[in-house]
Amino acid sequence: MDKLNQYQQIIKNLILEIAKLSKSSYEGIETQLIIDEQRGQYLLYSNGWYGGKRTYGSFLHIEIKENGIVCLHHDGTDLAIGEQLINQGIAPQDLIPTFQSPEKRKLLGFAV
Repeated sequence: MDKLNQYQQIIKNLILEIAKLSKSSYEGIETQLIIDEQRGQYLLYSNGWYGGKRTYGSFLHIEIKENGIVCLHHDGTDLAIGEQLINQGIAPQDLIPTFQSPEKRKLLGFAV
């Protein structure tokens, strides 16, 4: 299995597992999953109404580029998604936590 396919499978398995665990405890709010493998987009977000207020927003967004670079755009969980991706086989030099500055990424050993 080439690197791109391997990374896609790692990301897909991880986000599917998190989606199972991320059922909202609030009636009227739904956890929704979007996987677009053709464009390399993997998202989890909340959508609905609670207490008369609209709730909508991503709490996990991962993108995989055609060159195998994995961009962790948003991690609104307490699950240390970057660490999990690395532990499951994504090389640190292929992972960009885009929510952190390039300077901090360098210090932490991630791709810039």
